[in-house]
Amino acid sequence: MNELDSKIAKLESLQSEIPQSELKNICTYIEKYRHTFPPEPAFIHFPIDTQFSVRLNNLSGEIDIFLDREKPFGQGQIRIVMRSLQYNREEIVAVKILQTKRPTSVERFLRDISNLQTFQNEPGIASIYEFYQIKNEDYDHLEMVQRFYNQGSLHQCIKHKIPDAMPVIKQILTTIARIHQKGYLLQDFCPKNCLIDVSNHTEVGIGDLEMLVPIDSINPNNFDWHANKLYAPPEFWKYTLDLMSFADIPKQHWQKIDMWGVGCCLWTLLSDSPPPWIDVHIPDPVEMLERTTLEITEPEDLNSLEHLLWEMLQEDPSQRIDSQQALKKLTLKN
Repeated sequence: MNELDSKIAKLESLQSEIPQSELKNICTYIEKYRHTFPPEPAFIHFPIDTQFSVRLNNLSGEIDIFLDREKPFGQGQIRIVMRSLQYNREEIVAVKILQTKRPTSVERFLRDISNLQTFQNEPGIASIYEFYQIKNEDYDHLEMVQRFYNQGSLHQCIKHKIPDAMPVIKQILTTIARIHQKGYLLQDFCPKNCLIDVSNHTEVGIGDLEMLVPIDSINPNNFDWHANKLYAPPEFWKYTLDLMSFADIPKQHWQKIDMWGVGCCLWTLLSDSPPPWIDVHIPDPVEMLERTTLEITEPEDLNSLEHLLWEMLQEDPSQRIDSQQALKKLTLKN
């Protein structure tokens, strides 16, 4: 087997959905014209006979074969996520792309990257491979290349078969408990930030730490609280409606705010559907407060996952189970 055939075979093994004939065309073109690629930083879309966009990125020395043709793999409030089969890395990755038009969005994106880099050595945090800015006459945006989780987010998994709840929730709790132990609040953890991969065994990664904040840096009297609106806890809506201030929550219970998002993940895993309060297109604070404060009947089995869910979704954060307690309870259950 020659070098070209070996490359094609390796990329085919990644099951990227690219038809064999098109993948062969792409690889043949790249190897034939590689010597003509410009040495200076450039972003060139190759004129190859394929339905997939193929791009040379000289900033990273990588060639991206973008797999999403009609719409992005994922889309948030300020960014999109595209899947790329990277030719040289021989891996499918997630490319997060942010337009640089709004300074506040750029600031949030850079904060996410900085926080993810801080926790790169922690299991359960999605790896960052590269980060760069693309700026020329055609583009002006930031890109972050991360490890790709083949099931997408837990929020997306609702549309597919959701993995067994136990290993997923245990990995989530292990990571959240470790972050809490280091003295941080995530603020907006929810199923959209929880990534799932089932290539070999079930792996879970947190892919977004944009709103991560050290507990000791919080001034409760002027804290600018952020949350994913669909998955925000009841105390966030009370805060939004001026029914309470952040200072009304005792400091020892601040990290329990994150447990509401963990509860939303567990609800999704147990029921194969999102919690009932998120089927709102544009969340209205009054309606969301009503929905998130509906009484949930306590399950009879104190050792069940359903009871753990009930403990995570208590309206009062001071009554909510914390991450260490939840992890301990889950470990004892096993």
